Amino acid sequence: MGRASALSYIHVLWHHARCVEIDVWSSDSGPVVTHGYTLTSHIPFREVCEAVGHCVRENNWPILVSLECHVMPEEQYKLVDIMKECWGDKLVTQSVTPSTAEVTPRELRGRIVVMVGAYS
Repeated sequence: MGRASALSYIHVLWHHARCVEIDVWSSDSGPVVTHGYTLTSHIPFREVCEAVGHCVRENNWPILVSLECHVMPEEQYKLVDIMKECWGDKLVTQSVTPSTAEVTPRELRGRIVVMVGAYS
């Protein structure tokens, strides 16, 4: 139980957390962030993305966003559009894998890296 707030993301990121989870679901009003199957309230996905984007600083280590995606595949393009609008050049848009040539956290300073887990 609880009340969802984008301020929670700002709070943990300003206190030096480097990884946050965004649990996103479909709703009649667009994608929302909530903890599924609980009595937690929800907030717009865009509001959370804006909050995370405000916490990125050029010289800080990257922010890792674990995106727990409960949105249908055809709706996921909207999530991408929102992240690109809110984060702009801060968003890493190319795949970063273990086989990627020597990408280091230092090279990703001031950026946002999204890790996606898709669920139905």
